[in-house]
Amino acid sequence: MTEKELLKHQEAIEKSLKKEKGVISQDTLFYMGKPYCIVKAQNKFLGTIMNGTIKDLNGNDAIWILFKSAQEMQNTQNMSYTQFTFVSTEEKAFFREGLEKTLIKNNLFVNGLLDNNAVRKFLNDYPDPRNAPGMNSIVISDGTRIKIGNTNVQIGNNTPPAKVARNTNAPIFTFNGNIQQDNKIIGTYTETKGSGECQINIFSTDGRLIAQAKGNGAAPVVYSVMSTFNGISSTVSVRLAFEAQDIAKHLIVSGLL
Repeated sequence: MTEKELLKHQEAIEKSLKKEKGVISQDTLFYMGKPYCIVKAQNKFLGTIMNGTIKDLNGNDAIWILFKSAQEMQNTQNMSYTQFTFVSTEEKAFFREGLEKTLIKNNLFVNGLLDNNAVRKFLNDYPDPRNAPGMNSIVISDGTRIKIGNTNVQIGNNTPPAKVARNTNAPIFTFNGNIQQDNKIIGTYTETKGSGECQINIFSTDGRLIAQAKGNGAAPVVYSVMSTFNGISSTVSVRLAFEAQDIAKHLIVSGLL
């Protein structure tokens, strides 16, 4: 940096401390006088980042930024949005407030690293406005419970979900919200379908959420399945009308159901 650039950079850092707000300077977002995360803009228009990447302080890609016009959002209220795509899971969230304010307000980074619990809450609070109500993501509220829409369900972060003793090679059936194998109910599921996205939640017999599966479109043949036990996401191909069954089979093979 030139002397002038360095002075401006120092002023930005001081501003983040004195006004307790996020300020971007030299590709770094500062908050309370300290580096918060890295923001790399590929394209800007009138100060708004049209597309770019947010990295943690170790330089790892964490979030992709993409500005979405009202036309792209198919929004009759003529509202544009900023889309966040979280790199590790490719899950998307949409917001209208400023980028710096949104990152700080939602505590997405802790000690320079993306915080998974904050991400889950963010996805719940900022769903795709084009989706039907109830299509929002899960949120880990206190480490032991998860909220899906307006319903709280139990989750165990440190212990494996309960499994039913049975022949795991037997055929799998899904009917009326129950998952059966070897003539035993081994879990339950819920399905929510919309024109923009379909969502399937899989529960163990003790009521804990095991996995959440999402597919794009009204009749997706591929779902992104995230395990709430270990946070690992997988891509699963499904058959139409047998989506819950195929996702349950994936979880059984993975040792989660």
